[in-house]
Amino acid sequence: MSFNLIMLFVLTVIIASIIPGPSMLLALTHGMRYGAKKTIASAMGNVSVTLVQASIS
Repeated sequence: MSFNLIMLFVLTVIIASIIPGPSMLLALTHGMRYGAKKTIASAMGNVSVTLVQASIS
């Protein structure tokens, strides 16, 4: 692999890691609208879905 291709890959991975996913945007939106206590339900839903996906894979 060339050096330029490796640098392009590294840059792509860094950018993909920085951008939040839809579940994080939902948690951020709920946190700003409803406060931290009411956001816990969204966070627990996110965790449970992640566990289901991990167990299926």
